[in-house]
Amino acid sequence: MDLDVENQISIAVASAAVGHVIAALSSSYHHRNGHLPIASSEFPFESFRLTTRLGAALFLSTISQTQQQAMMASFFFSTPAFMLSGFAFPIRNMPVAVQHLTYLNPIRYFIEIVRAIFLKGAGVDVLWPQMAAMAVYGITVLGLSAMRFQKRLH
Repeated sequence: MDLDVENQISIAVASAAVGHVIAALSSSYHHRNGHLPIASSEFPFESFRLTTRLGAALFLSTISQTQQQAMMASFFFSTPAFMLSGFAFPIRNMPVAVQHLTYLNPIRYFIEIVRAIFLKGAGVDVLWPQMAAMAVYGITVLGLSAMRFQKRLH
């Protein structure tokens, strides 16, 4: 392994670790201050979101030749993903064809989870379909990105 690859891997691992620590601190803060019922926690869901984002970032870095290309690619990936997540605009108000496209967006499931936890106090027993979808997306995207990364090394 050359130094560049080792740096990329260490940055990815450090980013994931920092994200998980922030999610754990946020979850414990909300539990302690009574904003979040003990039965539910956003931490496991945040882990799936971080895994998906890390996989997407790794994929974008493998298709880009420079940092500028990676930043432009992330812009063209993140903006539509955010717009189709249901955060800015309700999914039910989108055209039917676009509503079906939102099922391909892992952020959609995370937004549903966060809303259900904070507004309804829902737990894993209610949110397992969204959690399963995020897990599948996270494992698939990170796995495919890692395989592509390995091919690029050789």
